Amino acid sequence: MAPKNTIGLDKTPMESIAAASINHDDDNVLEDDLNDHDTLLDKSNGTSSENSILPTKSSAPGKPTPPQHSIAYRADIDGLRTVAVVPVLLFHAYPAAFPGGFVGVDIFFVISGYLISSILFREMALHKFTYANFYIRRVRRIFPTLVLVLAATSYLGCLYLLVPKLKALAATMLAGTLFGANLQLVSLERGYWDDDMKENPLLHLWSLGVEEQFYFLWPCLSAVLVKLAPRRAQLTLVVVLALSFGFNIAFLNYHGSNKYAFYFPLSRFWQMGVGSFLAYIHHAKLTSPTPSSTGLAAALSTAGLVFILVAFVALDETSAFPGFWALLPTLGAALLISAGPHTPFNAHVLSAAPVVFVGKISYALYLWHWPLLVFAKLRFPNPDFRPSYMTPYAMLLASFVLSLASYTFVETPLRRNKSKAVLPSLVAAMTILSLLAAAMYATPESFSITQHQIDQLKASLATDVPLPATTISLIGDVPTNATAPDMPNSSRPPMLEAASYLKIMAAIDDWNPDPGYVAAPEGSPFLANANTRVLNLGQPNVVLAIGDSHLDFVRPRFVKLLQDTGDATAFPTMVFKPRHSHPILTCSDSLSEDLEVIHAVKPKVVFVSFFWYIYLFPGGTDADPLHNPPPCCNSEFERCGYQSPKDVVELVRVFQEQMSKITALGIKVFVATVNVFDTGFAPKNMVNGDKVGELKPVSRAAFREKNAFLIDLVEAAITGANATIVDYSDNTCWGDVCQVVDQRGQPLTSDTNHFRPAFARDYLSIVDQVAWAALQP
Repeated sequence: MAPKNTIGLDKTPMESIAAASINHDDDNVLEDDLNDHDTLLDKSNGTSSENSILPTKSSAPGKPTPPQHSIAYRADIDGLRTVAVVPVLLFHAYPAAFPGGFVGVDIFFVISGYLISSILFREMALHKFTYANFYIRRVRRIFPTLVLVLAATSYLGCLYLLVPKLKALAATMLAGTLFGANLQLVSLERGYWDDDMKENPLLHLWSLGVEEQFYFLWPCLSAVLVKLAPRRAQLTLVVVLALSFGFNIAFLNYHGSNKYAFYFPLSRFWQMGVGSFLAYIHHAKLTSPTPSSTGLAAALSTAGLVFILVAFVALDETSAFPGFWALLPTLGAALLISAGPHTPFNAHVLSAAPVVFVGKISYALYLWHWPLLVFAKLRFPNPDFRPSYMTPYAMLLASFVLSLASYTFVETPLRRNKSKAVLPSLVAAMTILSLLAAAMYATPESFSITQHQIDQLKASLATDVPLPATTISLIGDVPTNATAPDMPNSSRPPMLEAASYLKIMAAIDDWNPDPGYVAAPEGSPFLANANTRVLNLGQPNVVLAIGDSHLDFVRPRFVKLLQDTGDATAFPTMVFKPRHSHPILTCSDSLSEDLEVIHAVKPKVVFVSFFWYIYLFPGGTDADPLHNPPPCCNSEFERCGYQSPKDVVELVRVFQEQMSKITALGIKVFVATVNVFDTGFAPKNMVNGDKVGELKPVSRAAFREKNAFLIDLVEAAITGANATIVDYSDNTCWGDVCQVVDQRGQPLTSDTNHFRPAFARDYLSIVDQVAWAALQP
């Protein structure tokens, strides 16, 4: 047997290289943190063994010659971790100020691929690799802090989240314990940037899922690579990287979203693969880990830094990301690693003690910061009411303290503890959390403490608000001015009860307009979609309602009307065909189908209700051109720069034409106008911790004046088409005053603009005329 520090003649080139790179005394070192790259340091003597390595006769032509030094620990790579994690923290805390910080995750992917692949290649070449040991080290590295964070997050979730959000948390937590959070998130209808996704305290586990899925497959490919000639191995790696990058490009805007490109593992593997490719060429001595030319090294380091800085500055949530843009942080990280540790930036900035220190706790920082930021925002959603100890910078400071504590007292001791009890204890803890998450998902109402308190409150409240009765027995005798004294109005004084924290919390996500409705039967002429619902099926008089989620929220009112009538034959069939995020405008691909259904069914009445404001919110000026075709906007509070005022005028003009064609058929048409809404209506903006904040009413006149351009266009189009205007604010505003809570102190809406089912049932009498019009000759 050859001595430890020499290369035996019977070894393959890759085995010889590995032997030169690692001392047998490293066995214990490799039991340490697989992602903490001080495992790359030859700890037997703290120095390289370059003087003992000589070319051997086994080095065939075209094969790599043995390296002249071992791969030593590089403080600058720990510093690069800091470059990755700090922008992520700042982006999550202050997204408007640091819009491109999310690319720090891409840098992590490259670092991870480089460090872990370096160890894999050496172990495999020395025949020391086993899958069991590999995953044992992964468990020791990942589980300790992750168990702590999952336990703390589940506790806070049970304490503060209502059933819908707690169930969403449980789903991600369950997937996270199985390292599949990214797959669970990609299965949802929403993308990474959607507001409700940003309220998931475990959203950030998607990246951990991508990494572990990569390392489930990568050792298999690595085992093949170390047996191939370097040229063939490189070609194999390039093909794998190209395929993954191709998935990344192909999934951009797939089904109208970038979520597949963002979350799907195959579209992200290339980023860890870039680090792995770099590890391979360093290990196979196809290039030196430290460039021989200081000028070249400086150029690589500078280019890498520029790439990363450009990504931080140029990218934001509107960018087509990952896509080609992901090349910037990915190649930037690879270039900085390739530059070696001795360039000015790598040696004096990345290797500085404070920078390296933050890099060493970056994993814990990444896990702790997001749940703390999310719960602080959920508890104090209105920044005007948020105390200083719940501000983003305070949460980042708390994250740092928790990360330091967990790294020092939990993560490091458990990872380096040689006791056989550590591994089963960690696995048992994760299994318990997995079972807990499954139970929380199955019965979230059993775990939500706030929900339990709200349910107790609901039981103590009257089932119906005492409101004046609405005359519904006489066709044509329904007032259309809901501010009349005998009509329901949530803002009519006096207020009967005050708002409370639990009443407000009960309104958040209060959205279930389905009771009383059935799905459209197969073979019906309604061309039903997944959201189609029917009330009182089988009657000769039909009301066909089309729109988006603003159509859904009125449905409970018609259930009440049917119940009050007491005779199904004296009430029409109501068919609701909402298409969420699809307006009844030519910029929507659903308009033609809706018109087709109208002509096929020939209903007595057509009712149109959608959120005008979100689709027609131009950011351009009057000088901007009319686009062909004019686009829809899709923003609630930010103007769309790609939509001009001329686009809005054209979209509304064509809408009037379409409605005119319907009324020309003798069909009565009712259209909901732009409804009064404001951020003050959102229940989450009404609370200050567990206290009720200031509830400011909204001025109806001020709202109409502010949005006069759109309101005037829409209402002129409705009347111009011989249709009837339906204004929900007739039921929500008393004169000019639109209160954000009703007479019993309960919020009108579940967010800024969607009425709650109970509110619609009791108050929205303005839509009664739609049903009764269908019974008229």
